[in-house]
Amino acid sequence: GAGLPGLVLAIARPERGFVLVEPTGKKVAFARDAAYGLGVDNARVLQARVESLEGPRPTAALSRATFAPIEWLRRGKELVGPEGLVLVCMGREVDAEVLKGAACVDRLLLPGSGAQRVNALHGPL
Repeated sequence: GAGLPGLVLAIARPERGFVLVEPTGKKVAFARDAAYGLGVDNARVLQARVESLEGPRPTAALSRATFAPIEWLRRGKELVGPEGLVLVCMGREVDAEVLKGAACVDRLLLPGSGAQRVNALHGPL
């Protein structure tokens, strides 16, 4: 929502194209305004729900705090298909089912608070 982490990734990887999907109009307006203000031209912001997307499958998908981790993994796999990558971002509560079969698991502590974050990447590397 509101362009995070999509806008950050678009800034970090200007050679890639990004589609940010958000159903809430206010958040879409903010993300579009932020992209314009930051000069980010490699990210499109769509007001939609992920399940309503049409067209070619994306090569990768990630979501931050939109669905329960196991639910996002299921939806993400449907979205990208067997050749795509799905990144599942987790906070305090890590879902052991999501860690099973992950191609890569990254555990980190946030500076300042020391809060744990775990990212699990699923798909072919």
